[in-house]
Amino acid sequence: MGRKKWLRNEERVDYDYIFCNPASLLNIVGFETFYNGGKFGIDMIEEVIEFASAKLKNKGHLYILITSILPVSLILNLIKEKELEYKTINSIKLPFRKHYKNIKSWVDKIKQDYPEAYYLIEDNTLFEEVILDLFGN
Repeated sequence: MGRKKWLRNEERVDYDYIFCNPASLLNIVGFETFYNGGKFGIDMIEEVIEFASAKLKNKGHLYILITSILPVSLILNLIKEKELEYKTINSIKLPFRKHYKNIKSWVDKIKQDYPEAYYLIEDNTLFEEVILDLFGN
């Protein structure tokens, strides 16, 4: 079936708005689940941006949730490439979910190449920042 099946669409349909909370958990070996976002956690985000750049109407908008543990510069590079406008609307701090139990060490590794990836620690609790972003043409 494949993960990109959800991208199939009648060629003639364009959208005013697209809302997305993509799978964005960093791919950890042996951790195959519906929230697996690929090597850097941005595979589905890239797919959604590709889809939106082709299917948004003029002045259309893509609203997407992005977590602070991702290498956001890779996402922003794609946005620039697709010539989409971008702005952050809001953000909220949330504790890591239980299925993120090993994510701290992984984020520490990717921070070596992508320092914008981060998490927060307060009172021995790990948090991520979930950001609502708006993209448009």
